Amino acid sequence: MTSNSKPYYLYLVVLLGLAIRLLAWTNTQVVNPDGTLYIFQAKAIYYGHKEALFCGYSFIANYPVMIAGVFGIVQDWIFAARLVSLLFGTAALIPLYLLLRRFFDIQISALCTLIFGMLPVFVGLSVDMVREPVCWFFLILGLFCYLKASEDNISYQMLFSSLSFLMAAWARIEVFLFIALSFLYLLFVKQENRIRKLIYFAGPLIFFLSGIGLYIYINRDSALMAHLRFKEFVDRLVFFYVQYKSLRDALKSEAFLHRHQMVGLFITAARNNAWLVDLGVLLNRVLETLLYLFAFVLAVGLPGIWKHIKRNIQARYLVVLSLGSMVLLFVQIFSTWWIEYRHTYLLIIPSFIIIGYGIERILLYSIKRFKIGRIAVFSILSLIIVLSTLPKNLQPRDTDKIIFKEIGETIAKHKSGDDAAYISTPVAIHQWVSFYANLSYQRDFCPLPVKVNCWEFNSDSYDQFIRHLLENRIKYLVWTEKQWPVDKIDFSQVQHHLNLKELGRWNHPMTGEIILLEIL
Repeated sequence: MTSNSKPYYLYLVVLLGLAIRLLAWTNTQVVNPDGTLYIFQAKAIYYGHKEALFCGYSFIANYPVMIAGVFGIVQDWIFAARLVSLLFGTAALIPLYLLLRRFFDIQISALCTLIFGMLPVFVGLSVDMVREPVCWFFLILGLFCYLKASEDNISYQMLFSSLSFLMAAWARIEVFLFIALSFLYLLFVKQENRIRKLIYFAGPLIFFLSGIGLYIYINRDSALMAHLRFKEFVDRLVFFYVQYKSLRDALKSEAFLHRHQMVGLFITAARNNAWLVDLGVLLNRVLETLLYLFAFVLAVGLPGIWKHIKRNIQARYLVVLSLGSMVLLFVQIFSTWWIEYRHTYLLIIPSFIIIGYGIERILLYSIKRFKIGRIAVFSILSLIIVLSTLPKNLQPRDTDKIIFKEIGETIAKHKSGDDAAYISTPVAIHQWVSFYANLSYQRDFCPLPVKVNCWEFNSDSYDQFIRHLLENRIKYLVWTEKQWPVDKIDFSQVQHHLNLKELGRWNHPMTGEIILLEIL
């Protein structure tokens, strides 16, 4: 469904999405843990420190590359990283609206896009330093170009679709699922100029894989070989089987140990129905990401979906992607029993067509039932979407972490010259403290907590602790009340042995009292 009318609704939705993201930005005071690593990688790219590229991650996504590029303009690492997320997180609304316009009228497309623009999970990620916003934009753009090429018979659009999917997969490797399913769908579903479209779609993939293959052949011993992620997708499937078998064996042993107790019967039932628990975890994440309210809208759109996919090849394509994504997330949960809300994008984005059908049914029912005009219903639904998401979108984010930022910034003010700040902290807070303390440092200084910079790894005895400080040139010590091993090391003895200068005191529920000390 297309229209030549000016997209005023799109302008309003994008402006509203941008406004709510800017508010979320002002409510975000601390860099998320992943962000510290992406900024570190961006610094390594910008300053040309190849040896430091793989701190925390064994790969380089396009997100830190973009941060490095934006930093060259704004000269602020945190601002650059947030700006990349904000721009792509907001820009994703445009191809989503255009994609939905191929199925629905302006108002339904605008309402669906508004839901995506206002969902707190997507709003928060659009100002966090994560790879998802870049992935959403290119993924949705790829879907739009694919459908445009398919429906309008514009073969060269498949080239743009393939390139967009590759950019999305560079950000998040699981998007290769969409590439594979799109290729198979193009291969087996009849349509005009199918061979030409296949060539356009497969061309960038063949070029990319040939280039990688040639590089591997020429540089068989290159250190970069370890950082190529092609095996990862297959390894995850193998890991799924190994983990599933291991889980069943462990539950069988536990059930036998408690065979005469109620807990034994429960474990046996859990072992035989582990797939239901998996589905429950996935359902929980999707429901909470959609705030339950919009999951209801999706549910309303499900009853008529069969009718739509029978007569609409494009709708069928998106439903196939939704089902494939659900299977992939199912496997992911079975492999690790861990999934974050941000991972649900893989299922939710292609499922927006079902949400669209749900909104269409609700809108038509409301017009018929309450005898009111379409614009009135549209306005009411828009208001419901905004008001139902506003409370979460306006909440301050990670305010309890501000203390760790302050500690790092205090160190940054006191450290001399352009040297790195060598800090010893507990594991739980090291990433934030080290990141902020060394934000302006231009050399490689990975913020990850490791044995050389966390006294928890070196506190079995007083001698070991002192040796840890001296051997690693520790200049700043962060003492925390709850983590300090009082049974092994008398802190007053440390204070007596070393020449310490107190730089500040804080208090946090996780750590108790915190004292920042400079070792003179």
